[in-house]
Amino acid sequence: MDPRIRTRIMPMKVLSLSLGRSGTMSMKAALEILGFPTYHFVEFIANPPDGDMWVDGLNIKYAERLNLESTHGNRPAYGREEFDQLLGHVSAVTDFPSAIFAEELIAAYPEAKILLVERDVEAWYESFMNSIGDALFNPAFKYVGYLDPHLIARIHQISWPMGRGFFNAKSKAELTETARETYLKHNEFVRRIAPPKRFLSYKLGSGWGPLCEFLEVEVPKGVNFPRLNETKEFQKLVRKYITGGIWTGVKRFSPGAITILAVAVALWWHL
Repeated sequence: MDPRIRTRIMPMKVLSLSLGRSGTMSMKAALEILGFPTYHFVEFIANPPDGDMWVDGLNIKYAERLNLESTHGNRPAYGREEFDQLLGHVSAVTDFPSAIFAEELIAAYPEAKILLVERDVEAWYESFMNSIGDALFNPAFKYVGYLDPHLIARIHQISWPMGRGFFNAKSKAELTETARETYLKHNEFVRRIAPPKRFLSYKLGSGWGPLCEFLEVEVPKGVNFPRLNETKEFQKLVRKYITGGIWTGVKRFSPGAITILAVAVALWWHL
């Protein structure tokens, strides 16, 4: 579905504003068990045109850092109208890129409850750098994007404003220096701006009790709280779509695509 024709068809109930690799996939699964359809990065993968709006929102938010003042700096930040177009079909959000817009989402949906899952910063950093951190600046996405403009090119396009804008890094080397500080500052910022009566700091491993009490729903009977290995799941997902993008391009293009394929594979497997 093209995000530009979405309207809000259900109320936004939950803003889970944890950064990726802080249990976001487990939280998505838990919220959906509780009856809250949830937007996660995988929804962007399922509907690539979403990426166009997310990139536009990131470019506006970080116009100065991205040197885009002349084209984006005077435009208003995303608000309820834009988020309804992107998120009108869900009642909860988690993971990137939603969490980057914590302040804007809290303002847009003043009735929504706010969740934050925090991990030990070193545990988060290791998981993040072995998954999202590896992908943000991996040039394989650039090359495969020529073969698959529908999905892989959009992933590449969102990587720059996320890396340079949110993490203030222009390379993976710089990301290793800024990631921890960004994570800690983000968590502190969410705790500071979230209205206390609508906020829960949730610790993974606490089970259904605190979450269900906060959301005022019954504890699911006979259902264990989901526990997903986010790093492995992310790595599998990325390899799946990189491989799919390569073969999509090979089917569509001339033998020149084979050269791009070889370069992309070498970059992906050896960097």
